[in-house]
Amino acid sequence: LEQSGLPLSPIVVRFSKGQILAQGQTAFRNLLKGPPFAQLAPYISDKRLDEPVWVTVEGTIKVEGTGTSRHGRVAVTQFALGKQHLGSFLLFLLMGSSGGGLLKWPLPAVVDEIRVGDGQLFISTR
Repeated sequence: LEQSGLPLSPIVVRFSKGQILAQGQTAFRNLLKGPPFAQLAPYISDKRLDEPVWVTVEGTIKVEGTGTSRHGRVAVTQFALGKQHLGSFLLFLLMGSSGGGLLKWPLPAVVDEIRVGDGQLFISTR
């Protein structure tokens, strides 16, 4: 998440029942990247924008692409700010154009599958 423009600190990552859960704290301003939220940010005090908020993202890991153009992606199933559960689409709406690459990363061509088990991540290669 941090490499894609959403710095989280501290960050906790858990693997359970086919799902990956990432949870961490970030300044509220880091969530106001996309329209119309980015246009509202100048009207919010710096004190409020700098307040930390807990972000929770949960989803399944998918391997996509073919040949040498493969990537991993988290298909978001749950998104929450603090204790407020929000629709997963809101994460991408808040993050704007950077939201598309937020949970996507390049994979070596040899990676065939990524499975999530309880406390474990299994990577199958060709």
